[in-house]
Amino acid sequence: MAIITIRTGRILGDIHRDMLKMVGNVFKTAGMMPPNRAWFPAVDIYETEKEVMVLVEAAGDRQESLDITLYKDLLRIAGLREDESGSRSTRKFYQMEIAYGAFERVLRLPSAVESDEAAASYKNGLLSITLPKIRKTRRVEIA
Repeated sequence: MAIITIRTGRILGDIHRDMLKMVGNVFKTAGMMPPNRAWFPAVDIYETEKEVMVLVEAAGDRQESLDITLYKDLLRIAGLREDESGSRSTRKFYQMEIAYGAFERVLRLPSAVESDEAAASYKNGLLSITLPKIRKTRRVEIA
């Protein structure tokens, strides 16, 4: 008898993300963003032979507001984009597409990484996180 594993968390998460994107697109088409909406910066994750790379589009975020936490195969990135142009209540918006406020992304990494050797840099609105892969184990012959 075959055992079938169903991972609903990932599927439901994908549906939730797609629904948020769809609602956001409706507001963008109308030239405005819903107030207090959750926003998520775009993320690229790729791997090379020796490392996993994570790139986060974080334009407008201050480096001090970014927080990166690594736990096993989960990478948490949180931050805050503040509206520094003044009070929104005194402005009349004709188009509003830039999202402000707190964000949080929790990403599952494709490979095991060395957490003690992780490094991050922030330049020109792009957060770059370098996570060296765990070195392969090797077989030792008994003499």
